Amino acid sequence: MRIGRYWARSHMHAIDPHGDPHHRSFLRASFESQADAQRIADQAAQQLKSQIERGTEPKDWYLYADRTRAEPLIEEILSEHNHRIGALTVNAYGACILNTERVVFIDIDTPQPSARPRGFLKRLFSKPEPIDAEDPAEHVLSKLEAYCQSTPTRGARVYKTAAGLRVLLTGEQLDPCAEQTHALFHDLGADPQYATLCRVQSCFRARLTPKPSRMRIGWPPEKIRAGSEPTSALHDWETAYHDECTAYAVCRLIVQIGPDTDDPDIARSQSIHDEYCAVSSQLPLA
Repeated sequence: MRIGRYWARSHMHAIDPHGDPHHRSFLRASFESQADAQRIADQAAQQLKSQIERGTEPKDWYLYADRTRAEPLIEEILSEHNHRIGALTVNAYGACILNTERVVFIDIDTPQPSARPRGFLKRLFSKPEPIDAEDPAEHVLSKLEAYCQSTPTRGARVYKTAAGLRVLLTGEQLDPCAEQTHALFHDLGADPQYATLCRVQSCFRARLTPKPSRMRIGWPPEKIRAGSEPTSALHDWETAYHDECTAYAVCRLIVQIGPDTDDPDIARSQSIHDEYCAVSSQLPLA
């Protein structure tokens, strides 16, 4: 999980077997110390340097180089046995994010129904719009039910979001970088940007507070990054943002598929998620 209290950057320069130069930058985090963060960043840089010099550079190096997001850490999430299962961070536009090492969250955007033409003249001269034979959300639920039914212990909680659906798997934990996980993402139609970000950050992610663009507050005056002091303008915006958040929910539970969880790590993550997202409220989604 590329989340931490301390952040460090390492730069790599290498020449491949064809004589071409390569320059990469790595940003890495640690919960332990600044020195440990630097060690992790240097190790990542050295690993890619060796691969480039041998001519074995991975095709997806860009996922692991300079695209890691330095998000301020709010709180570590610990299990009942005191091992780290996740962390709460703040993303670049101010929303609180739940990052989990193996507890699976999947965001799925579903097309929103377009508005029909209104009024006599519009109905008279407009070409009728085709009607989808299947609701995109129902298609996702059907796929998810088949996935859960294939193994008796599998289960899922499905939430409605402002843009589609969010899934929390309640019967198993997965590796966020594994091919099996991303095959599931693809099968369920997960948002491609979300899938990429999970691989980049080596964790699953769930936004716990509303998107500013869906509220009256709008975007923050500057991007939020770990290690930088907020300006007075950003501080004022953050205060207004948190006040505005109380009028909205992030998602709403619509169905539980299969058994509920008996995994304490999943239960802990679910509890934090549901409380922050106000899933039981009737507030508008944002």
